[in-house]
Amino acid sequence: MYRKGKLTGLVAVFIVMCLVFTGCGSSQKEEKKAPEGAFITVENQTGKDITALQIRKTGDQDFGDSLLVKDKTIKNEKKSKVKFQKKAFTKKQKKQAFDIQLTYSDGSTATLSEVPLADVKKSMTIQTGDDVTYVSYTSKKSGDKTDTKDAELKIKAAADAAQQQAAAAASQQASSTASTTQRQTGGSGSTGAASTGSSGSSGASGQAASDDKCVDPNEDVYN
Repeated sequence: MYRKGKLTGLVAVFIVMCLVFTGCGSSQKEEKKAPEGAFITVENQTGKDITALQIRKTGDQDFGDSLLVKDKTIKNEKKSKVKFQKKAFTKKQKKQAFDIQLTYSDGSTATLSEVPLADVKKSMTIQTGDDVTYVSYTSKKSGDKTDTKDAELKIKAAADAAQQQAAAAASQQASSTASTTQRQTGGSGSTGAASTGSSGSSGASGQAASDDKCVDPNEDVYN
């Protein structure tokens, strides 16, 4: 009976140890599958040197810190490996788009909108054309070369239209204000003229009355 109980205890310990080691092995595999970040080779064809590169989820307000190593610059027509955050490449982020903000050596900036970083295969080229900055890359999903130029042109067209509408509204408001001011000024002038005319009439009446009073008392008014 004692030996049977001891054997049962050993089996239980063995099972527990197997579960522990299996869990550890699974955890280690998961850690290996979850890198701290992923590198993408960025080629600069913008015509300027890039001194900072920041990303944010499309829809967020703030960009994160620059992904370029301190004092690192991506020279024009040169390539550089950039380490993007792990969050941009998780399964949950496959459909998540990111905005990329570039800062150039002259201090100017450019924003690339709705870039699907998780679909970029190894490298991407940042370039300019038709007054927009866009990204071209090979899609992991389709294997085809694609770019974000059309999307950037649509965004630019919408921004230009909004700017024109705002300018037209401001111009209309200024015109309306000027017209109202002019009417108010004109009304005050008419009132002043009428008042002046009235004063003139009163003055004439007063003068006439004064003349009537200046009659010689010795003059026979009936002659």
